[in-house]
Amino acid sequence: QPPKTYLSTQSSDEGMDDTPKVSLLLALPRPLQLSRILPMVSQLGVDQLILTNAMKVPKDYFGSHIFRKPEVLRGLLVEGLAQSGDVRLPNVHVTKRLK
Repeated sequence: QPPKTYLSTQSSDEGMDDTPKVSLLLALPRPLQLSRILPMVSQLGVDQLILTNAMKVPKDYFGSHIFRKPEVLRGLLVEGLAQSGDVRLPNVHVTKRLK
């Protein structure tokens, strides 16, 4: 099953950018910690954020309010972009299983 994409920003001039593409793979943290991490992720210029399951990650973290309301997720990412001066939102993928 493909990963759920909660926020995706694909542009037609994707090949025109000279900045390096950075992907970050994280085990899903607690929702409070995730809301603190997301602005920092976008501030650092991460292009793709992949949140996945790990052995000790409780299953109910995947039902967090951050994933139920995409505008909350987008707001946290925009907050980080405002600090960095960047204009590119990271793509956020959430998957329960990496294969």
